[in-house]
Amino acid sequence: MVTMSAICSILILMDIVCGIVGAARNKELCSSIMRDGLYNKLGELMLLLLAIFINEVLSIAPFDKIGIPPEIAYAVAIYIAVMEIISIIENICKINPNLPFAKILLMFNLDLPEPVAKENTDQVNKENPGPDTE
Repeated sequence: MVTMSAICSILILMDIVCGIVGAARNKELCSSIMRDGLYNKLGELMLLLLAIFINEVLSIAPFDKIGIPPEIAYAVAIYIAVMEIISIIENICKINPNLPFAKILLMFNLDLPEPVAKENTDQVNKENPGPDTE
């Protein structure tokens, strides 16, 4: 469980750093938005700590007879890790919108900087003209 906690903590720190760099690059650095993001990260850490605590409680008697698997902390850690990886990828795309996978992420309606979004829209319109264009 220590390894999963460390992995989640490192991913959270990476997301914070990437988020700050991405906001600074796009001149969107705002203390209130950063504060809200830090509150979210603190909530994730608290959820992970709670899951670890529940994991430990469910592995001791008499709680081990309840029937709830004590591996609940691993499910929470995996959820947090996947969520952080996606957020890190989004932030990397904001830092460098010219990366090939940044254009792929536009399919998921992510808020990427304007040049990439406009370039991808123009390319889609050229490849698939509307019904009026023949």
